[in-house]
Amino acid sequence: MNKRMKAHVISALCIIAAVILCVVLFRSPVFNPGRAYTNNALLFEEQERYHNTRSTVSPVNDGTQTFSIERFSGVRTIRVMDATDGTHLSYAWDITVNSGKFKIVLIDMDKVKLAEIICEGSGSGTVDDYLMTSGDYRIKFVGDGANVEGTLTAIQSA
Repeated sequence: MNKRMKAHVISALCIIAAVILCVVLFRSPVFNPGRAYTNNALLFEEQERYHNTRSTVSPVNDGTQTFSIERFSGVRTIRVMDATDGTHLSYAWDITVNSGKFKIVLIDMDKVKLAEIICEGSGSGTVDDYLMTSGDYRIKFVGDGANVEGTLTAIQSA
């Protein structure tokens, strides 16, 4: 092989290596947990897809959970509920979002629909009588880089 041919081969290999490096470094990840905040279709998956750097979520005590989560992105189920026709759900929240985006949602898994946005962002409030139909419901945290702390109370009654 002459010098000119070797130079062409080396140049071609360098170009191929540069293209591969660009694809690896600049491609979008297969799953970006933060996009679940704006893509409701991701809320209906049973698989947990979230990322956080630190979290403390207490067990349910008389329907109340306290939590503190840093850099939370994705969707995390915090409560699973079975309801019969005529089941009532009362809930209250007191949430402080220090940065990022955060919401709590109620999902009807049987009908594959967003039943209710319980809260979005910082704030507090109560809903005394949400009427549920028969089915499997989930309360989920949804975030995009959220630093959040608060309490959530959810109580079912017939």
